[in-house]
Amino acid sequence: MKYIVANWKMHKTQKQSLAFVKQILPRIKTKRTIVLCPPYTDICPIAPLLKKTNIRLGAQDVFYETRGAFTGEISPLMLKELNVKYVLIGHSERRSILHENNRLINQKLRACLKHSLTPILCIGETGLQRRLGQASHVLRNQLLTALKGTHKLKNIIIAYEPLWAIGSHTPDTPENAEKTNEFIRSVLAKSSSAATAKKIPILYGGSVTPRNAPSFLKKAAIDGLLVGHESLLPGHFVKIANCAP
Repeated sequence: MKYIVANWKMHKTQKQSLAFVKQILPRIKTKRTIVLCPPYTDICPIAPLLKKTNIRLGAQDVFYETRGAFTGEISPLMLKELNVKYVLIGHSERRSILHENNRLINQKLRACLKHSLTPILCIGETGLQRRLGQASHVLRNQLLTALKGTHKLKNIIIAYEPLWAIGSHTPDTPENAEKTNEFIRSVLAKSSSAATAKKIPILYGGSVTPRNAPSFLKKAAIDGLLVGHESLLPGHFVKIANCAP
């Protein structure tokens, strides 16, 4: 099963989100699992339109506590009540702009699992780390610290998103992305078991377009795509979702 995950970031009003969903619904022909991660304000309006479809709702973040004096945050229970099934955890923009560290990401991931939400854990290296040959170390550290203390690894999704490729119009090559995903799976196998690691979907994200999406999806080690900018354009997103293989 391949996943196509759309991260709308801080884009689209409720009116725009409704128009987007109405445009893509009759055009989505794939049996892949499609996940839309809109802004929080758009989740409730579009949820009724997605019933009886293969499109699921995701959130762009979550807080690790169920309730309390945490101004501006949203809890796992609040998201579940809105029929959210997936949550992005540790996106590079939250790491770099909002200074989220691995400990906080671990708390959020464990909160998702506790409340039966599927976390999509985002990991990736910077361009400098890649040039210095530190990518493997960075990815291993991000992965193992985020998963520390978790016991339901088969219920998570990993998204490899190299920071140097995001919004740069310079994606990784499908071949390199596949090798990286294979490395990530080997780390998962060592920390749990080969059987468990095999069940964990590992996606690629970073300047995905309708043109390059098929090349990534052809790779056996790439279980889907995390799409940013191109997921904001109905026609482009439909092409990515429907593309062969």
